[in-house]
Amino acid sequence: MAVYAWSKNPHAINVVKKNTEMKTSSIIIRPERNDDHAKISRLINLAFGRLDEAELVDRLRNSHAFIPSLSLVAVQENEIVGQILFTHIKIVNGKQETSALGLAPLSVLPVFQNQGVGKRLVQEGLQKAAASGHKLVFVLGHELYYPKFGFLPADKWHIKFPIDVPYQNFMALALAPEALQNISGMVQYAPEFNILSPKVTTGITIETERLILKPLTYDQLVKYVQCDNSLESDLNLNKSSRMISADLKAAFEETIFPNVADKTKNYLFCTIWTAISKTENIMVGDICMYGEPNEKGEVEIGYGVYDEYQNKGFMSEVVAAMIKWITKRPNIKSAIASTEKGNIPSYKVLEKNGFIKIGETDSLLHWRLSTDC
Repeated sequence: MAVYAWSKNPHAINVVKKNTEMKTSSIIIRPERNDDHAKISRLINLAFGRLDEAELVDRLRNSHAFIPSLSLVAVQENEIVGQILFTHIKIVNGKQETSALGLAPLSVLPVFQNQGVGKRLVQEGLQKAAASGHKLVFVLGHELYYPKFGFLPADKWHIKFPIDVPYQNFMALALAPEALQNISGMVQYAPEFNILSPKVTTGITIETERLILKPLTYDQLVKYVQCDNSLESDLNLNKSSRMISADLKAAFEETIFPNVADKTKNYLFCTIWTAISKTENIMVGDICMYGEPNEKGEVEIGYGVYDEYQNKGFMSEVVAAMIKWITKRPNIKSAIASTEKGNIPSYKVLEKNGFIKIGETDSLLHWRLSTDC
């Protein structure tokens, strides 16, 4: 079983049936230990059939989201046969933030699947979470599996997953009476989830001192182009007066929409990342990458700030945050950009972030920043 809260296809659960039954009473559920890490990685790799989730768990261990007492393993005869992890998340609605837990991942060795191991892990994990004072748990998973433990669609409380998923697959569970009362908004997960492969859907944000950067889904991009505040409503933001040019609309039709819709591409490198002011809860600008890294390991960036928010240092902050994110991606050696010669503020942003001019044409300056250090 690889029941994982971030699968792009939440209906797909890896199932390997076994003719013999195992008594789950013989299994011990306990918190992970330092000497378990290699065994847990192997288990997760076998359950998911890829490396991403194991690397995610390794990174989460070194993050503020990690809760040692809620990283649990199932052990039978000294063999780790299952694991479950709960991490800190939050529900954000403007300036209001509510703490909660995210269940992900849940993994069981293939030869031990369909024998109640996952059920034991979920049950005891939820009991420990409640005993530790946690009040809310969220999961993106199979709509027939998690309701057995009391989970219900979070849409009932107007709580949204950061990207478009079937409403019945994103679920919430209150561990305390009335824990879901007067709560709504968007869930936000730890940035460590950014390392997942294009095949894994994530709720990603990048935070700076003043801003939140959020990659837009295909449906959100459609609303972005409409400029009717439907996107702002979807993101629980204050209304804005932003407009987009005819050239940008053409870029959406010719490049951005097709690339984001292409399931073989990592949409994070193809979509628009909107920059949101934390204090004003409003969109102030955007940044994007023009596709996945090329054969030289280069990623090209483009960015812009809305007129009313210029000369406030927002774009320098946005570019710095994106470069930091890019630096952590594998196989990326440099970030490149081009600016119009007359756009002094734009290339000052690049200079401030360490970009070096590498060439020019009649109208453009070309820049590079090495990230392969």
